Amino acid sequence: MDGAAEFAVNLPMVNLSPDPKDNFILAMSIAGQADLLVSGDKKHVQAINQVGNTMIVSPTKAVDLLKKNDAA
Repeated sequence: MDGAAEFAVNLPMVNLSPDPKDNFILAMSIAGQADLLVSGDKKHVQAINQVGNTMIVSPTKAVDLLKKNDAA
């Protein structure tokens, strides 16, 4: 990441979650080319597993992945 913030514009249309409010976050993950999307929503968001190239993980899994990345 080059800066402290990135702006996602021209978000793709996403209709993957049973909860329509989640689709905006999924679209931002795609547009921002995020590596990870961390969510505590097991029922809707985590159940998708991946959107585009973005892995969707629980907070616990994210911490584990970050620890492994630091150790490498």
